[in-house]
Amino acid sequence: MITNQTTLDTLKETAQSKTPIFLSTDDVDVVFQTTILSVEGQHLILDNKVPPEHISRVVASKKFYLQVQMLRMETSNIHSDGAHIIFPLANLNEIEDNRGAKRFFFEGDDVFLEVINPFDQETVLKKSVMDISTTGISIKSPMKSRLYEPGTRFTDMKILVNGEIYNRADGEVIYNRRFLDLRGKYYYQVGLRFDSPVQN
Repeated sequence: MITNQTTLDTLKETAQSKTPIFLSTDDVDVVFQTTILSVEGQHLILDNKVPPEHISRVVASKKFYLQVQMLRMETSNIHSDGAHIIFPLANLNEIEDNRGAKRFFFEGDDVFLEVINPFDQETVLKKSVMDISTTGISIKSPMKSRLYEPGTRFTDMKILVNGEIYNRADGEVIYNRRFLDLRGKYYYQVGLRFDSPVQN
């Protein structure tokens, strides 16, 4: 059970603000975006955003992960009444976030990453930013591409907010995973780690 007050406050704040969170399992190669509907003692009530084609494999999974801002939690079982997912807070493992820094999430189209394609050194790539921290960023891509395979390096990445350059950084891709957003649309979430921390 979670007894850390800071963790509980983060969960409650996330529920109140309806900030999107991320549910994944060890047996399904899709990350499901959802929201916390309420924090109720020993468990979280999540909106069930798992579509029918994934339900059987999700149910058969042995590990379930929840990413809530900087918190990454793991449990061996979840339950559902159909409309909701009940994620237990008892017998829970808290996993250190691999960025180790507070993330800021974006849902609109006013924050972008702009960078030159490292393969042809010419094409300008512009991708929506999903979240950012001082140590990394994740972007949204409509399709899988060798551009976003782990290990691919990007230099002079420009982070644009409302069309203005907010920051610049060099970095490399550390993960690329299929992602289902709150509207039921599939994307690829591409995570990049900065070579050195930047100021937000």
